[in-house]
Amino acid sequence: MKYEEVKEGDVFTSPKREITEDDINAFAELTGDNNEIHTSEEYAKETRFGTRIAHGLLVMGIANGMYVRMGIFRNSVMMEIKEWKLIRPVKLGDVIYLRLTIGPKRPTKRPGFGICEMKYEILNQDEDTAAEGTIARMVPLD
Repeated sequence: MKYEEVKEGDVFTSPKREITEDDINAFAELTGDNNEIHTSEEYAKETRFGTRIAHGLLVMGIANGMYVRMGIFRNSVMMEIKEWKLIRPVKLGDVIYLRLTIGPKRPTKRPGFGICEMKYEILNQDEDTAAEGTIARMVPLD
């Protein structure tokens, strides 16, 4: 889609994706975040969550991948995370998806580009919001 084709208030929904043990283990290995709430079922079952949960940044990263695969803007670049809230844990086996709402748009000083704010909402299989935030992306105008 082109910048001018997308209007404030437009809503897009990504395909769904299950969070797997491989996702959590790979993220822990990549980042070095081996907190036992993510990596040890034995430890995690004694916590208030009762099981392992996904890293908050893993959920955010998956959401961004969902955005890219939706193909709304080609070659856009994340410029700012205006806010990000983790509302409820994403557990192993949860199925999540991204509901993206287009926010305000504005031109930039750089010719050929605009800034578009987008509200990200990560919902689980029960339609509960797991995380949400606002992200600004620089978007080519053509």
